[in-house]
Amino acid sequence: KLDATWVRDHVIRSPQGTIDVTDDSHLCYLIGKTGLAEPGSVERKYLDWCFVSGNSGLQARALRAAAHLGDESIRPLCEAIVRRDWAFVRSLGIVKLNANPDDNDYQRLCFAAVEALRTVGNANSIAALREGRRTMASTLDWLTYDVAEEIYWRVTGGLANEPVAPGAKRH
Repeated sequence: KLDATWVRDHVIRSPQGTIDVTDDSHLCYLIGKTGLAEPGSVERKYLDWCFVSGNSGLQARALRAAAHLGDESIRPLCEAIVRRDWAFVRSLGIVKLNANPDDNDYQRLCFAAVEALRTVGNANSIAALREGRRTMASTLDWLTYDVAEEIYWRVTGGLANEPVAPGAKRH
């Protein structure tokens, strides 16, 4: 079993109690897995730094970590990335994008955004996933269907909460 406090104090943080600003996406992963990134903490500040680093790999890992932390404020960002709405992404001021994100940047960010929506997505996220499918690479299609279905079942509560037509039988 992972001792989150030990990992935070001996792996994530330096002996001085800070996080060295590096391009190490493993730190984002560990922050997300430990769940120890309260607002204002050095862990949260590190994730925020990753978002503005300009490194799409770090940004992708930070999106996943924020989702693991249950940070629903990233939902609009993730939905905009999936739709390739770069103007809206920039207007949010969370992530610093390259002037024209190339396909590799988009693929990294989109994959992470879809995975983050699996955790923090809502009914609006399903619409964003459907809209994004029109422009995304076919390699991500299967993932968007899977995530949209998972969000749908989580949001609706499954068959027990779905409306049934009059006279229809539940199985």
